[in-house]
Amino acid sequence: MNKIKYWLLVVFLSVKYMFKQNPGMWIKYRGEKYQIINMGGAVTWRIQKMLYGEVLEVNRTECNLVLTPRNIIVNGFCSRYDFYMMYWYDIWCRIGIESWMKTDCNIGL
Repeated sequence: MNKIKYWLLVVFLSVKYMFKQNPGMWIKYRGEKYQIINMGGAVTWRIQKMLYGEVLEVNRTECNLVLTPRNIIVNGFCSRYDFYMMYWYDIWCRIGIESWMKTDCNIGL
C-alpha cells in the first residue's frame, strides 16, 4: 500500500513542479531562449544558450518559462518524475518521509 501512496505523491509533486522553472527547462532571458543548467541558489541560476554556448549567471526573476508542450511535459513533469523515482521513491517506501527530508532536502514537501 505504501508503494501506491508514495507513487501518487511522486506524480503529484511532478505535476506541481511542471510549470515551475527547473534544471533542464527552457526559459526566456532578455528576449532569447536559454536552458537552465544549474540552480546555483535561491537568487541566481546558471543558464546556457545552446549546448556549447556561453554560460551566464542570472537573476531568476529575470527569466520566464518557455511554454511549449515539450518543455512542460518532458523537461518539467518527466524530469521531476525521474528525479523523485530515482532518488526518493525507494527511500520513502522503506522508511517513510521523515522530518529532516522535508526541511533539509528541499524536495517539495
